[in-house]
Amino acid sequence: MPRVLEPNAFSTRSAELSTERRKQLAPGFSHRHLSDMEDRIIQCGVTNVQRKLDSLLETESERVEIQYFKWFSLIALDTIGVLGFGCEFGALASETHELVSTLVQIRIFSYITMALPWFKKLPTLLGRRLTPLTRLMDFGRLAIAQRRKQDGAVDLLQLMLDSGRVPGDKRAPMGDAQIVSETILHLIAGVDTTSAGLTWTTALLLHNPKVLDRLVAEIRTAFPANDKPISFEECRQSLPYLSAVIHESLRILSPAPGMLPRLAPVGGLRLGGYFIPGGTWICCAIGAVHMNPSAFSSPEAFDPDRFMPSKANSVEALAERQNMLAFSTGVRACLGRNLALVEMHVVLANLLRNYNLCLPEKNTRGVFDIPRKTLMTMNPTFPDRDCLAVVSKAQV
Repeated sequence: MPRVLEPNAFSTRSAELSTERRKQLAPGFSHRHLSDMEDRIIQCGVTNVQRKLDSLLETESERVEIQYFKWFSLIALDTIGVLGFGCEFGALASETHELVSTLVQIRIFSYITMALPWFKKLPTLLGRRLTPLTRLMDFGRLAIAQRRKQDGAVDLLQLMLDSGRVPGDKRAPMGDAQIVSETILHLIAGVDTTSAGLTWTTALLLHNPKVLDRLVAEIRTAFPANDKPISFEECRQSLPYLSAVIHESLRILSPAPGMLPRLAPVGGLRLGGYFIPGGTWICCAIGAVHMNPSAFSSPEAFDPDRFMPSKANSVEALAERQNMLAFSTGVRACLGRNLALVEMHVVLANLLRNYNLCLPEKNTRGVFDIPRKTLMTMNPTFPDRDCLAVVSKAQV
């Protein structure tokens, strides 16, 4: 992140600040809190999607073609808007939002500065501020100002504003600059990782029709009626293959497959028989680990069965699960893991229960032929060509 921002939960190198910030933010990503907020997640990821698809199917034809990477990005933006700021962005309904291009520009800038750290100083040296970042900072400040005029809100923004300021709360208070930094992180991470995860899971399913058919059969057998949305808890209880598909997708096409930089502690440490001096950067390439035959058997195969409960207690499965790093691991693991999994489960379960999906006839590309680029997260290079699906109403 550019240095004009306060260190946040992702960017800080301080172990003490990381621990403090996790205490401040973790309640907002707990299963209990997300369960309370699930109706809002379902509104953005299920109800709004169904409304839009049904409208298209009624006015255009019995089959419509959608660009699902764009749809998932807008769904994720709507969801983080509601959960993070209590804002109704309406991004999916209008098929765009002013923050979309801003977030793309921030991703590009951040990726460049990962390779060229000195580039962060360029706007300051030129006496200017990075325009996209200024927009996001203004958005965060405005959200804070508006929230202070309201009462009774329950979301991540209110959680940060309340930190250390309500009776019995032992967390440290957060200043406005710190909250702004965290809101920008929520927007970038909350949109990019979830939309990428949904995109690659859908791509893998479309290019592996046997897996897709088995998953659809599981969902429609467990929930034959579409009188109400399928909840995350229902997914956990009744749709083990869906969870397996999601985890296998996150393994084989991780939304963030690049390096996880960490600093060796003072005094150094031994790693793999080598001594690493303190202060040395250590990087782990998630994508490389997930494709390593010593970490996962037949790593290039899209095999959701490796994550099925029936194999959970085998020695091989236990070892493979320890090597699953899609959300990182340890004390710096992704704070938004629970939210991402809730979104992915409820969006896919309800989408595949209510609609049939298939590749357009003109699309003959295999999933591994889809060009990809990584700008913080891994996204398709040509989504308008490679992320198309034909959708029709399911006869449930």
